[in-house]
Order: sequence, then C-alpha cells, then structure tokens
Amino acid sequence: MNYTEANKQIVVMSILLILFLALIFVAIFFWQRWLNRKMTSLGLAAHDRLKKRKNKN
Repeated sequence: MNYTEANKQIVVMSILLILFLALIFVAIFFWQRWLNRKMTSLGLAAHDRLKKRKNKN
C-alpha cells in the first residue's frame, strides 16, 4: 500500500465517521423532540404540582 492509497482510506474513513456522528446527532435530536411531545402532558402536570407546593411554603 503506497501513500496515496492510505490517504484515500483515511479520507473515506473520516467522511464515514462524520456521517455516522451526524446521523446519531439527528437521531437523538428527533428522539428528544418525540419524547418531549409524548411527555408534555405529564411534564406540565408535574410542573403545576411543583408550583403549587412552592406556593404553599
């Protein structure tokens, strides 16, 4: 294996790594949005309960 072949492999691997990381980032972002949408009602209920508890004190 000569120098240019090694360079090409490094470039390809780095591009694949960047794509992989971008995919993970997007997946986490959408998963969090989906969780937020699913948990909004529960979250709001818990938030209201906390507010009421704070107001009592």
